[in-house]
Amino acid sequence: MGGTPAISGTDREPAEWEDCPPLEGGKPGIRVPDASDLRFSGGCGGASCVEGGVVEDPSVADSTFFDYGDLDWDELVAYATKRLAPGNYQNLQPSVTADDLCNTSDVDNWGDPLNDDEPCTDYFPIIYVAGDLTVNTRACFSSMAISVPRAGSSSTEL
Repeated sequence: MGGTPAISGTDREPAEWEDCPPLEGGKPGIRVPDASDLRFSGGCGGASCVEGGVVEDPSVADSTFFDYGDLDWDELVAYATKRLAPGNYQNLQPSVTADDLCNTSDVDNWGDPLNDDEPCTDYFPIIYVAGDLTVNTRACFSSMAISVPRAGSSSTEL
């Protein structure tokens, strides 16, 4: 991770949402089986950009990510609102239509969670990438990016 990313394991409730379950305690920002697979640079040197820290957990394996609460992997993938090709995504930013509505069809629009008065503040797409994903952007978004590394790949860049 390079540049100035911000990764957080802190549970937060968006201001406009109601009837959310109670907030959970802080979680690690990143949990991996081997922290040496991670690369940090720039404004994230030494994992300074990871709220909740990096936790090395040898029990983490591919199978760790097959169940998400009541959903299994295939059900979660079915919820994806954006299906993208593997690659390097740059200049991600919210966009609006001519009517000043959130442009959810824009592949580069992953929401705008920090700007309460903007049209995309409550847009949280689920993004599925069947392969390696690299994100290079200055925007802030609160999305789920699911990436399945190719055989032989040991890491995914964020």
